[in-house]
Amino acid sequence: MIGVSIFASNGKNVLHVMNKSSKIEKLLGFCVILLLVFMPWQAILITRQVTIGGSLWQYATLGLYATEVLLGIATVLWIIWIIQNGGLHHGTSIKKWSNDRLFILFFLFFVSWIFLSSLWSLDPLIAIQTARRVLEAGVFCLIVFTAPISLRMIVGSVVAGSIFESIFGMWQFLSQSIVGSTWLGMSTQNAWVAGTSIIQSPTIGRWVRAYGTFSHPNVFGGFLVIALIASFIGLSIAKTKYDVLFFVIASVLQTIALFFTFSRTAWIATAVFVLFILFSIIKKQTTIFARGWIVAVVLSFLVFSFIFSALIFTRVSDVSVHEQASITERMTGYHDGWQLFLHHTFFGVGAGNVTQALHSVMPLVPIWFIQPIHDVPFLILIEVGLVGVLFLCAVLFFYYRIILNMRENQRFSWWEIGIYSAFFVLLLPDHYLWSSYIGLFIAGFFFGFVLRISAKKW
Repeated sequence: MIGVSIFASNGKNVLHVMNKSSKIEKLLGFCVILLLVFMPWQAILITRQVTIGGSLWQYATLGLYATEVLLGIATVLWIIWIIQNGGLHHGTSIKKWSNDRLFILFFLFFVSWIFLSSLWSLDPLIAIQTARRVLEAGVFCLIVFTAPISLRMIVGSVVAGSIFESIFGMWQFLSQSIVGSTWLGMSTQNAWVAGTSIIQSPTIGRWVRAYGTFSHPNVFGGFLVIALIASFIGLSIAKTKYDVLFFVIASVLQTIALFFTFSRTAWIATAVFVLFILFSIIKKQTTIFARGWIVAVVLSFLVFSFIFSALIFTRVSDVSVHEQASITERMTGYHDGWQLFLHHTFFGVGAGNVTQALHSVMPLVPIWFIQPIHDVPFLILIEVGLVGVLFLCAVLFFYYRIILNMRENQRFSWWEIGIYSAFFVLLLPDHYLWSSYIGLFIAGFFFGFVLRISAKKW
């Protein structure tokens, strides 16, 4: 195995090859693989639940996920491994304030600000829990970037985990049965129960969307978009015919499951990525194997769009009362969120506390109706204020500088721009990439994955 050092002697954030091999390194690699395979696992030890008016308040729940425990073990091994290999060492020419140091420094400032927001939050424990989860996402990003396993192993692990999720989601939709499981972290979903994500119209009836093991089909869809990107990268670096077969089959299963989520945001994100892949093909920036990815994805989606055309029409149009209500609720959320921002401009309402703030000004509205604002950048602004957003902008700026340094001024290919664009689409019409643990976990993986790709260390 090879080791990785975040800081290199030339002042750039690059991979540093080490020949040392140890039990700690192997254990770390194994833990990272487990984290990637079981990324969708939603088992949680709940330590607090709040019920208002007979309804469970989802966004006031405190708990510890099983993958958080595994991440904690991996973090301890990662720190020991870094120390074994000389730590974050520096040569005589290293800049005192290099991009990588400033990235970590401002990330810690951002996490500290989130923690401090507990002082003025309506629910301080939720703010502290959010700070912990953001910190975990940042650590996971660095672990994915520096893990002593190959990029091929990383994408293979993510895709392997997504295959189970895809088959499970396909079964859920086709059987119209979603049974709860404590060990999988799932709740039972029935088409006739209010609050279940469905597709509905007088002509087609009520259809439950695929959840996988996630809390909502949109979250499942977002995960599948990231998994499809991983399959594309896997095909791009495939070395054998078995690699090609594995990633092509996985892409087909992922696309079918993505279709059954009926997540419009995930569909759009995938379409944007496909469009940029087409540009890459025109510019001859992809391998012949990677072109098989676009064939598998497009054909799979078109076939099932034809079979379930009535459901597609209902989902993308506003003829359904259910779809009209969904749009109205989101627009109302944007308006309410703007009012909160005007009253908490600089400090925000507190991390994870937007539903608490909305409930305080609308106490008569049913608690199940109150949700976070469906726009991640806007939601972050409302919760941490302008001060917190300034810290986050600094984090993203130095993250971008690290990527530029590793690329050594090479131009971005179209497929790389497609990866960034697909993720950006996922941020806009939903909130789970910030408001939920699994969303932050997925985001942490994505940012570490992009660093690994930029390092060109296959």
